Amino acid sequence: MATLKEINFNIRNLIRGGILSDDERISEAQMDFIIHSVRAMFIKQAVDKNQYISPDTYQPTCIDLTIVDKSECPEIKTNCVILRSIDKIPGILRANKGLQVQEITALDGSISFPLIPMSRSKWRSYNKYTSNEKVAYLKNGYLYLTNDVLQEKVAVSAIFENPVDAASLSCALSTDAYPLSTDMIDGITTYIVRNIAIFPLVMKTDELNDANGGIANAPKVVGNAVQETQER
Repeated sequence: MATLKEINFNIRNLIRGGILSDDERISEAQMDFIIHSVRAMFIKQAVDKNQYISPDTYQPTCIDLTIVDKSECPEIKTNCVILRSIDKIPGILRANKGLQVQEITALDGSISFPLIPMSRSKWRSYNKYTSNEKVAYLKNGYLYLTNDVLQEKVAVSAIFENPVDAASLSCALSTDAYPLSTDMIDGITTYIVRNIAIFPLVMKTDELNDANGGIANAPKVVGNAVQETQER
């Protein structure tokens, strides 16, 4: 599998006809953003069409947990506790069928925590059939686990919007491979190269030679391109 750096260089090299000058270029950071955005678009379209998603697309991460009070107000203690991720977790790709989470388990895989909507979690404790089930839900970017206070970490395998953010939490063997199948990498490369004219601000010459390449405008430009593609 290719690395993000390799994909990035290959696309910029194709766009510039094999010549990457110091004065006129698409910055590496800007192209990374475009690659992540187009990757998300391709995967979402595939999921919505019930197409096969390669296991290489999912990233296994290890999330550190802490015990917190269930109260929403820091000044109020209920003596009722719940497990929550210490930090907010990276954004997970959302398709029409919901968040693209493969599984949430204890590190040894012995316990599974199905991901449910936060709204459903509030009522499960009042149902005698579900009150003791271990489940997970997301709230304000944090991951919560119910009916378990023993886990110090949890394994989350999902398709993340920004693979670089998720890579820092990887619990797999160290690898720089970009989480995407080879055929989809080829498709993304072709799409970006063929549609690069849609990104006029990205292609603008860096007249100041400051290596920024208009990155501040990249989100708006890529967003417009994605919208136009989905409307075709």
